[in-house]
Amino acid sequence: MVNEETVLKIVKDFSQKEEVELDSFFSDLELDSTNLVEILIELEILLDVDLMTEDLNLDGLLQVKDFYEYANYVVKKNEG
Repeated sequence: MVNEETVLKIVKDFSQKEEVELDSFFSDLELDSTNLVEILIELEILLDVDLMTEDLNLDGLLQVKDFYEYANYVVKKNEG
């Protein structure tokens, strides 16, 4: 499982914003789809799991919580 703090820290590092919450929108953090792919790669390395699956829809990842939920979905799917 991916914990909230890990996702928040990675997003903070990429956005260079002090205030990042699960409800934060990537657009408000000035992060685009290229940044989201970079964040996915960072999490893949950390978790040793492929997050770039056929289920990935970058257009559906609008908020940090969407990213957090997607990462946990993939991790659970790989465990099961």
